[in-house]
Amino acid sequence: MAVWGSSSFWQRLRADGVRRPQIRSTTQKTVSHNPGAPRGRQDEQMAGLSFARADEVRRKLTADFTALGYDVSFEPSAVVLRRDGDATVLDLDPLIDGLRGDSSPQAVATWTESFVTVATAVADVRNLSTAEIYRNLRTVLMPRLPADGRPHFADHEYVVDPTDVEDARIIGEAAVAAVGADLLECFAFEVGEAVVPVNAASLADADADDAATLRRAGRANLQRALEATEIDVDYHSVVGEDFTAGAWALTSPSFYLSSAPLVFEKFLDQRLPQVDPSEGVLFAVPTPTMLLVRDVSEGEDLAHGLHVMAAGAAAIALGVDSGRRQPEAMVSPRVHLWRDGHVITVSDIDDEGNYLVTPDDYLIGRMEHEF
Repeated sequence: MAVWGSSSFWQRLRADGVRRPQIRSTTQKTVSHNPGAPRGRQDEQMAGLSFARADEVRRKLTADFTALGYDVSFEPSAVVLRRDGDATVLDLDPLIDGLRGDSSPQAVATWTESFVTVATAVADVRNLSTAEIYRNLRTVLMPRLPADGRPHFADHEYVVDPTDVEDARIIGEAAVAAVGADLLECFAFEVGEAVVPVNAASLADADADDAATLRRAGRANLQRALEATEIDVDYHSVVGEDFTAGAWALTSPSFYLSSAPLVFEKFLDQRLPQVDPSEGVLFAVPTPTMLLVRDVSEGEDLAHGLHVMAAGAAAIALGVDSGRRQPEAMVSPRVHLWRDGHVITVSDIDDEGNYLVTPDDYLIGRMEHEF
């Protein structure tokens, strides 16, 4: 499942949203742990971890899930939970990836506790009271993906691990509205230090209110979260032979930042009063922790500004700007136009990962009008 964690990464837990956990037929043999295995030996189930560290992870997960009433077994890169005749298989890759990059003494405890918290929250949403639902519910922006989980530019050399089919399904089931061409407004729960997409239909099963009421509550909680978020604001400009164009770049440790366009009017008034939204706002959300913004001006300033934003959004989202082969997480590589709460997409990405500017008639008219 696509999950945002406090370390600004997405985890993928293969569980069935917040409905009853997915039942998979498994014939899993319990793994025996060899206490005499060499400490430096690489583990066969958790590739990239030493046997000793992987065994520590297995012991910790077994203890925590057993305390919650599950029977626990392991298979390569997954943990199998059984309770009341149902089996749930959870992908361990995000946990393994996190531990590969964290050598601190507390790493195993910290990462496994977070993993268990998110995994059990996914299964236990049905047990939340209405008050708990309203307290933890958020709406967030997530990528709108094809059914196969692969954007058409997924073979671009910098995209090495595109979001998979399971993410596409889970995000789609959490969606309450489309936002532009490639974004979805989704229900999500804040669980500890993670944000978990919530199957929209399951909220009705939990005897909550109608979707419109829940959406308003989710946006109100998002607004409060953004008000409490630390945000760095910088203006970046590009100087050409006969022009200067730029945009505001906002960064934050909070994964809520990319969802600010859902509450743009209040957000801009409070956090970026330099931007005048009266004629519209151009924005991009390349990653969960970054937001690019500029107002809609006129003439060549607007034309150059749109190109600067389109190039920047594509480069950041695809990881080109830093030379990384995989960004922290991609939300959208495109630029969007916000006007009075409505959003359309005004740039695109071709199969090679190159950006294309696709202004609508309104922007074209503004570009043709000089100051």
